[in-house]
Amino acid sequence: VELRFSKDMLPYLTELSREFTKYALADVVRMDSSHAIRLYELLMQWDSTGERVIAVADLRHWLQLEERYPLTADLRRWVIEPAIAQINEHSPL
Repeated sequence: VELRFSKDMLPYLTELSREFTKYALADVVRMDSSHAIRLYELLMQWDSTGERVIAVADLRHWLQLEERYPLTADLRRWVIEPAIAQINEHSPL
C-alpha cells in the first residue's frame, strides 16, 4: 500500500506527530483493563521526562473515575495497582 499526500498536507501531518502520544499498539493490545490502557497512555506522555507529579483529583478525572472510589485507598487497591500490574506485564515501561 502506498499513500501520497500533497505538499499542502505536510504541515498538518507534522503537527500530528507533536500533538499525540506515541506508543506501540502491541503494548496495550493484551491489556484487558481500560484503566490500565489509559494510565499507560498518560505515563507515555511523560516518558521522556522520567517523572511526573499528578494530583489524585486529576488522576481521577483522566481515568474518568470522579464519581467512583471516593477513598484514595480504594482507588489505589482496585484501580491503580491492578493497572500497574498489567502495564508491567505487557509493556516495557
